[in-house]
Parts: sequence; structure tokens; C-alpha cells
Amino acid sequence: MFPTEITLPQMMGEFRIRFTALQYGQPKEILYAYKLGDGKWKVSSSPEAQFASLSAGTHRFLVKARTPDGDWTSPSAMKIRIVPPFFRSPLFFLLVSLLSAGVVGFVAYLRLREVRQKEAEKRHYLQRINQLEQQALNAMMNPHFIFNALNSIQHFLHTQDPEAANTYLVHFARLIRLTMDAVQRNQASLSKELERLQLYLALEKLRFGEQLTYRMEVDPEVDLEEISLPSMLVQPFVENAIWHGILPTGRAGEVRIRIREEESGWVRIEIIDTGMGIGQVPQTPSTESSGHISRGITLARDRLRYFHPAATLDIRTWQTATGEVGGTIVTLRLPD
Repeated sequence: MFPTEITLPQMMGEFRIRFTALQYGQPKEILYAYKLGDGKWKVSSSPEAQFASLSAGTHRFLVKARTPDGDWTSPSAMKIRIVPPFFRSPLFFLLVSLLSAGVVGFVAYLRLREVRQKEAEKRHYLQRINQLEQQALNAMMNPHFIFNALNSIQHFLHTQDPEAANTYLVHFARLIRLTMDAVQRNQASLSKELERLQLYLALEKLRFGEQLTYRMEVDPEVDLEEISLPSMLVQPFVENAIWHGILPTGRAGEVRIRIREEESGWVRIEIIDTGMGIGQVPQTPSTESSGHISRGITLARDRLRYFHPAATLDIRTWQTATGEVGGTIVTLRLPD
């Protein structure tokens, strides 16, 4: 019985199909004709057809035989389905495509994660560097303040005023604790900064008496607890106002700290003194003023740059209504 369909793997290569015609009576030489698909008929006395490897897909095989009276029989048909190997199947290509996409995606993910990790490490190192630099800047400013405070204590001891010396030591101890805490921190609240400044000015007031007055003006709209700034940023300017602004004049002077909120939402901090004015400080070995002020301004600008790129520092001399030098005004603008 002639099968109507067979399935063969494409990898089997060459194959043969054998067939035979039924004969009744005296056998004679039988001729066969066969073809594949739309090809030409091939006539042969051999009862078999040989094919090389066929392409994947379905092929139609036809075969017929010539009868003893010379007539050809009706062709018998058989479908030959050639199955491609798995690595050539659409499913395989789909799996390979998905796998390739997965590998590429995974490699891209690893690369992106590596880049982000390196960026995070870089940011961490930069932040740490900034922290160390700010701590170093704080450490560079503190000795000058401590030296001034110790001088004040010695002044009271030399003048034999134990009550004032005791008051000064209590305030000084509190200020030292606040200062030590500030050195360990990159930033402080404006409230803490003003508390330190209040103690410092009170100490200097105790020492210089009527020669120094001070006041703080704070806009009630400003939330001192919510506003941050670099630790110990304002105090060097207050020190300069006293030691390099007011004291060299030989007359009484005032330091005013004014804090207000701008319409832009930023906070303006002003340190105003009635001293000699910037650039007017005499060049004497005792004050070493020019170099000290220059270094202090440079350090303050560096710290502001680390804190916020848009924060500004402006230092200028202000004039009275008559056009005379009134003193120095330092203006800091910080984000709220």
C-alpha cells in the first residue's frame, strides 16, 4: 500500500524511495516515471527514486508505471515533509533572539550598575573630601578665636576681677563646647550659629566694656531652625569686625548682625560694624590684619562654594550720610 505522507529529518541527507507496480500475467519490463513537485518527469526501469537532501518544507512526490499495453497508470502521490533541525527552526531562532537580548540586557544592566556604583563612590569620596576640607577650614579658624578668648581671661585675672573672670570662664566653657561640636559638623542651623555668636559677643563685651556694643536683628519670618549654613561661617567676620575694624579706631564701636528673608526666598545675613572699613586697617605687626582678612575671605568663599554654588559673599565699606567711611558690611546670601 502506497503511503500518502512521510516525515523525514533534513539532516538525514540522501534517501531513496522504492516502489513497484502490480503485474498480472506474463511479466514484462516495466517503466516508471516519477517527479518531485513541479519538476520534469524522469523515466527509469529501476523501481526506486534517489534524492539528495531536500530543503525544509513539504514536497509532493508523484510516480506512475507503464502498463503492458503501453498505457501509463494514474500517478500515485505522496507528501514528503522535511523537518529542519531544531537549531534551524523558527522556535530556535526565537529562543536565541530572546537569549541574546537577555544577555545584552544583562550585560548592559551590569555595566550601568557598575557606572552608577562608581558614580556613587565618586560622590561619596567627594562628599568626604568636602567634609574633611570643611573640618580643616574650621580647625584653621578656631585657634584665632581661642587665642583671643584666652587673652580675655588673662586680662580679667591681671586686673584682679575674679567675679568677671568667673563669668567669663562659664561663658567661655559653654562656647568651647559649642565650638567643638561645630568642628565635627559640616553644617549647623542658623539658630545654633547665632547662639555661638551671642556667647562670643557677650564675652568680648565683658572684656571691652563700653568700647563695644552689639545687637542682633532677626526677621520674625525667618525660621532659624530650618536654615542651615556651614559651621562657624559667620564668626570669623564678627571677629574681624571687632579686632580689625573697631579696636584699631580707638573709639567705641558697634557690631550689628541683621538677618532677613528676601522676596526670592533666600536669607540675607549682614554683619555691619562701625570700624575702619575694609582695606583701611593699618599694617602693623600686632594685627597682621591684611593677611588674616585675606585668608579668612578666601576660606569663607571656599566653604560657601562647597555648601551651595549660588550662595554669595560680598564685603564692602559703607559710608555715612556725609560721605565718610562708616565701617564694613559683610553680606551672605544663603538658600532658605
